[in-house]
Amino acid sequence: MDVAGSVRIADAFANSSKTMIRDGVGIDRMTRKVKDGAKYDIEVVPKGGTFEGTITVENLNIDSYQLAKLGGLLSLIEFFNATSGRLGHATSRGFGRVSLLIDVISILTPEDYLKGQFEGTSYKVKTDGFAQLDLESQKSWREFLNALPKAPAQS
Repeated sequence: MDVAGSVRIADAFANSSKTMIRDGVGIDRMTRKVKDGAKYDIEVVPKGGTFEGTITVENLNIDSYQLAKLGGLLSLIEFFNATSGRLGHATSRGFGRVSLLIDVISILTPEDYLKGQFEGTSYKVKTDGFAQLDLESQKSWREFLNALPKAPAQS
């Protein structure tokens, strides 16, 4: 499987320009006291702020496993939301709590390109088409994982 990197994550931009400045102080880990000159400011988005971004996945199939890469991405998003839900700086201090939500999945095939249909087929969340795509792609991802060679047991 010699395919170039096929997942691109574009920067997400805030839907609001409202931010806040919080101040902080650097702590010396050895002395557990304030470092000289270690005051800093951090710009934060208030709780409830939303961002929009785009993730592009090319070559959705892995060998004969149709839509397996999409299933892997959807599984990863589900796992992230269920276990961590944190991104960025100062997450141990409560910053960066997020939920990754999908609004729409658009699939562009080579046939779409050849026909000049550069929008592809869109599947909006909370529709039967999206639910079916989600089920099929995650099933294909699990089948791909189950087909991988198993590592020998460690003794």
